[in-house]
Amino acid sequence: MEKKKVGVIGCGTISGIYLENMIQKFSDVLEVVACSDLFPEKAEQTRAKYGLKKACTNDEIIDDPDIDIVLNLTIPAVHHDINMRTLRAGKHLYSEKPISLTLEDLNELIEYADAHNLKIGSAPDVCLGPVPQTAKKLLDEGVIGDVVGFTVNHICPGNELWHPSPDFLYKHGGGPLMDMGPYYISDIIALLGPVDKVCCFKSEGSLARRPVWDHYVDVEVGTHFAGTMKMKSGAVGSLTMSFDVWNSKLPYMEIFGTKGVLRLPQPNMFGGKLELLRSEKVLESANRFTDMVERRDAIAADVVENFVEEVPLVYDGWFNMRGVGIAEMAKALNEGRDNCLNGRFVRHFEEAIMGLEISAETGEMYMMKTTCEKGTPFSL
Repeated sequence: MEKKKVGVIGCGTISGIYLENMIQKFSDVLEVVACSDLFPEKAEQTRAKYGLKKACTNDEIIDDPDIDIVLNLTIPAVHHDINMRTLRAGKHLYSEKPISLTLEDLNELIEYADAHNLKIGSAPDVCLGPVPQTAKKLLDEGVIGDVVGFTVNHICPGNELWHPSPDFLYKHGGGPLMDMGPYYISDIIALLGPVDKVCCFKSEGSLARRPVWDHYVDVEVGTHFAGTMKMKSGAVGSLTMSFDVWNSKLPYMEIFGTKGVLRLPQPNMFGGKLELLRSEKVLESANRFTDMVERRDAIAADVVENFVEEVPLVYDGWFNMRGVGIAEMAKALNEGRDNCLNGRFVRHFEEAIMGLEISAETGEMYMMKTTCEKGTPFSL
């Protein structure tokens, strides 16, 4: 299979796992040949560490005729400019999320790529991981019946507790909804199909200036969001995204069906347990009794937990598979087909996130303007 040559723009914190996986796991379809960074010394350190051919400027990567795909790992504020320049140079694009910060810019990218037969892909690629791929198989087989609802929740006191350079998370393009929402919402859309409408509220938390390591950051975005999503399928779900909560027992992701429940782990790191509760197990427990109190006690939450089973995954995945999306794009290019995380899918899940943010700003329901297909079974 032909290897696609990749140039990496941005050598920050996230670049390490991308480079490791592209070089060690996906070398059959990818060859990383160059890297660049705003700080040339960082690019040179990255080149030396990973044995790349050259460290150079952003322009040199974008203009290099030997590079097939540009991987954009810069901060959100400059994503659109670099992404648009990449497409205009005739190169395929894979970008960290969000690929743009406005619907207008998002549409410009997709329309240009479509008009010039170029592929767009974007993180997060978590829906290609083993957990959602297994969940999709179960949903397609009707294991939990018709899906009626779901919940997704990312609850934490702030990414500055672990991120070495978190200031951008509190600027335009950051916050829990824009930063962490894509992992959850892209998974839900891949599993349940397109979104019809969304509604959301937000708060800015208690701190306008956030203590981050040895300094303070002026907060420009909401830091706690509570929303609702109505899917085209009819399923309705709730969403909570917060950098203001110290602890919670809310599940990361649950999908509710007429015959059971699927419980998915935090999607950011790809790994974890997929759990299934089958309705017949609950009914068997309740039907042992005719007394209503005994029946009630038999389906109490702590009892029902005993019926939850862990589901074997469809394939063994790595703990952190970042880069699988760009590898799948390279395979799609070789096979002459659309990539799984294509422009329509990316535009739809990013519009859903922007729609939630717009609703939180305006106090009005947001009606989706785009659509996409459900995610397809994946293999690499």
